[in-house]
Amino acid sequence: MTPLRIATTCAVGAVVAWGLKAVAIAVAGGLDRSPSRDRCSSSAWRCCSPPSSAGAGGDGRPEHPGPGGRRPRGVLVGLAVSFLVETGVGALVPESSGWVGEEAGLWATSTLTAVAFGSWYARNRRSGVRSG
Repeated sequence: MTPLRIATTCAVGAVVAWGLKAVAIAVAGGLDRSPSRDRCSSSAWRCCSPPSSAGAGGDGRPEHPGPGGRRPRGVLVGLAVSFLVETGVGALVPESSGWVGEEAGLWATSTLTAVAFGSWYARNRRSGVRSG
């Protein structure tokens, strides 16, 4: 498996983990009432690391750099975009939405990351770049 394929799989895993966390919170009736909230959150954060690494460095080969270019610049770009998306979504969600407003930025960021890596992976497969 190449870094890009691992990153794509983990990005989708993060979306699933954040979704499971939302279900756990909703079933429990609130943000601080769910016993499985921390496990889901921990799993989601662990899934975020591989996409960050692959986004920074491409699929591991110098001739196929990732959207962020080289590693240091890619990590900074990824963090900046994540911050902007999360802040923007947080500003759009009304304060009366409760815990949903606190979690909406995470959902948006992870979903956009999964879509970006999924399309990047698919593009590499169509163009014949070995992606795992």
